[in-house]
Amino acid sequence: MYLAYYDIFVRNAFGNYLDILKEVSYSPIMGRMLTFIRSMSSALVLRDTNMKANPDENFAREIMQLFTIGVYKMNMDGSPILDDNGNKVSTYENRDIQTFAKGWTGFHFQKDRSNLELPYGNLIDPMRINVLWRDPFPKMDLHGGYIGDSYPLCKDLPKRFFLRRTAQYRLLGSHHQSELLPYSWVIPDRSVTLKRFQLSNRSLLRMELCNADENGECRFRPIVTLNSTFKCKGAECDIDTVNVVQVSTNPPIYYEFVQPPCVNLPFIHSSQVGKISKRWPHESMCADKKLSAAGNACCGVNGEFNGTPSMINRCEYTNEKITYYKGKARCHDIGGTICDWYYTEWEATDQCLNYYTPDNWHWTDAGKGHLSIGSLD
Repeated sequence: MYLAYYDIFVRNAFGNYLDILKEVSYSPIMGRMLTFIRSMSSALVLRDTNMKANPDENFAREIMQLFTIGVYKMNMDGSPILDDNGNKVSTYENRDIQTFAKGWTGFHFQKDRSNLELPYGNLIDPMRINVLWRDPFPKMDLHGGYIGDSYPLCKDLPKRFFLRRTAQYRLLGSHHQSELLPYSWVIPDRSVTLKRFQLSNRSLLRMELCNADENGECRFRPIVTLNSTFKCKGAECDIDTVNVVQVSTNPPIYYEFVQPPCVNLPFIHSSQVGKISKRWPHESMCADKKLSAAGNACCGVNGEFNGTPSMINRCEYTNEKITYYKGKARCHDIGGTICDWYYTEWEATDQCLNYYTPDNWHWTDAGKGHLSIGSLD
């Protein structure tokens, strides 16, 4: 584990300090030493244990005090900056440590290796992020702004960003398990065939990812960045975003779309407040109608089951995320309305909504239900 840590500095000896700092921050032995590994958001701890607890502040403090800016502001020549009374000016306060600690939540060990004895967990590979442990709320920077101020709002990203110039794809190979969105594809019943988004032969995106040679054989590259914006073809024109796309069938080869960095506002304008719900476990919360935040569930097509709504939904791939407006339009096309639901047959969902996972949110116009803290009543 110490050799793995030492290699960070070997790799970046002639690089820049930001790369070193990032790799050190993901190091499992650093996470263990400065105790921010397994740090969870206050909201999650309160929900799960009914106890109040703050995220671990150790690394948030030391990354400033020891690794970067130090405790006092300095001039370019290294001399301390003084206030009107001749005192040194601090670079940060305790409230800064508290807000930065929220940014270091969610870090966790990678899965154990099968070729090494690791009695204390995987202390070799860079830590992974458990998204369920992350603190989702805004975090201040040291200058009166917010971390993320320079990033676009997710709802303002260009339409069908996955086809636009600079969109990036990672080669997954023959397996279709998302690596960047691990909770999107988990399902306990392995006999169920999940639906993937298959690019048509006419797709300009498919041609780019295939990168065919003179014999028409695909030459797959590990990373593909689009150099131009493509027009949508076929089903591409009816989706808001993608995660995993299938490029070929024999053998099946998949790429994963790298979602661009973006931010969401903590509060939603009243005209755009929508409601998304989960069948299992049943809970609801607010969401921006312009965000591709959930799937759709359409009632009024197949009637009811035991007096409760039975739904079907339309999708282009399993766990597809769409906007409220797209969901409403799809339901309207088949003579239904978006709704909270209770019963469905897997076949009726067209393999859309994996309601066994934590990621089975769907849009609804229903105003009541079993609602969680902070959700729409």
